[in-house]
Amino acid sequence: MAEMEKKRKTKSGAARCGTVDQDTLISALNGRPAGVYRLTITSTIGTAETTKKSTHVIDYYIRDFRRDEEGLIRAQVIDYAGRLLELHDRINVEQAAQCKLICEDIDEYPKLIMKLSMLNAHIRAGNRHYQEEEYYSAEYEYDSALRIDDKNVEANLGKGKTLFKLERFEEARMIFDELSNNPELYIEEHKHLFNEYGINLRRLNMYEKAIESYHRALEVNPFDPHLYYNLAIVYAELEEMENSIKLLKSAIELKQKLVHDAFEEAETLLNSLLRGGRKLSLHRIEMPGFAGKERLH
Repeated sequence: MAEMEKKRKTKSGAARCGTVDQDTLISALNGRPAGVYRLTITSTIGTAETTKKSTHVIDYYIRDFRRDEEGLIRAQVIDYAGRLLELHDRINVEQAAQCKLICEDIDEYPKLIMKLSMLNAHIRAGNRHYQEEEYYSAEYEYDSALRIDDKNVEANLGKGKTLFKLERFEEARMIFDELSNNPELYIEEHKHLFNEYGINLRRLNMYEKAIESYHRALEVNPFDPHLYYNLAIVYAELEEMENSIKLLKSAIELKQKLVHDAFEEAETLLNSLLRGGRKLSLHRIEMPGFAGKERLH
């Protein structure tokens, strides 16, 4: 654990301390093809306890990444149906570097939007059936989504959870094992899935994968107290109590700093471990905004 913690801190520190200069960004942009690019802008609104994050997504068609006399790049706005608008933004180099290539052929983009719409509809239907405990219907919808995009993180996670509920554990293990190698899992837009994925790994006794997954998730989102809490549960089940206690203290402290609130579940588990408790009985609860949270029972 000490070595793993050291690696995690080293990698996280490198990510925070590393900077990319303008020349490096410009050089990387020069090799980019023309195509449809997506820019995701996250901003913070409010102050102190009312602070909230707002995410704004814009699709552009960028013909080339040459800069104008002011050092800006011309980007044509695309509407929700994939149509080019007679509207151009001028974005800076840093924004251009954040743009993610969606499609190189602008004529194919409307078809891609339709495909993504069908994909999301199947995932939403699968999630609804899963919540209503209609697991065979959920599996059908997740499979339909995976026929459109077999690498989709949410569809794979949904199918894995469904197979677990159907007690098809080996099939669930195969999906979660493959999902752990999908780099798309550990990106900012999927951070709401981190806890859920780790919990399912733990329930399948895939402890090493769960630990690895939580550490990778913490590199993306180091300010989620529930990641520390759920990782602590894994170590507690492995009877690595020192590691578990350290993580629980971090979870409690972080939640207090972020939302000025007690973390009752973490405090209960911490007190149990400090008293020498070894046997844990946990059950999952769903709470809006805190997917993946667990409670000591």
